Amino acid sequence: MISECCHFKTAMLAPLICVVMFLQFGECKSRIEPAEPAISEASTSKTTKLLPDSGKLVGQQYINYFFRFTYGVPGGLEIVPLQNNPAASRLFDRKNSFALLLARSGFSPSDPHIPSQSLRLVATRAEALWGSQWRNKTAADFLRNLSKTKHLESQSEPRRVVIRGHVFYALESKSEHPLAYEMNMCTMAKGFVVSFIFEADNQQKLRQLEGSMTKLRFD
Repeated sequence: MISECCHFKTAMLAPLICVVMFLQFGECKSRIEPAEPAISEASTSKTTKLLPDSGKLVGQQYINYFFRFTYGVPGGLEIVPLQNNPAASRLFDRKNSFALLLARSGFSPSDPHIPSQSLRLVATRAEALWGSQWRNKTAADFLRNLSKTKHLESQSEPRRVVIRGHVFYALESKSEHPLAYEMNMCTMAKGFVVSFIFEADNQQKLRQLEGSMTKLRFD
């Protein structure tokens, strides 16, 4: 158990801490801007290897070709660009950890360095977290371990949520200094833990972000 916990911390804790700094200081676009029409997976070159972060924005729709889902990004959020971004390259190695989408909105009145609302879509290779035992694990196990490493006030147990036929586990957490609320909703897909992480400086804003999960569609 101790070795598993240490393995999990090494694989997961540092990127989660650093990504908060990335959201604080990363240069953002002013708004989600209309993009060119999406290129369907079928029209891409057959030699192109899809990765977990193979996706794009079309208006306010994020399309992921690897996991085959679309997600309606909440209005008003500013996108943190990922391409050619040295900070993103340091935080996500694109082998075991991938940033799919990062966004934020304004800053908390209680702390000018903390986003008022933020959204992170990330994918973490399950084998990097649990080694050869990863097939016996679930997203609930991921959240249980995560709540131990982040030292936040959390619910006692992740709750099971079914979204469009896909099983997610959700865990809400709270930090006091600075005051922030977090909802982490995770599912297992193609050997990865896919996490939708919402953060806000009050619970009303957190519920608004959480409500965007109704705009999630899987092929």
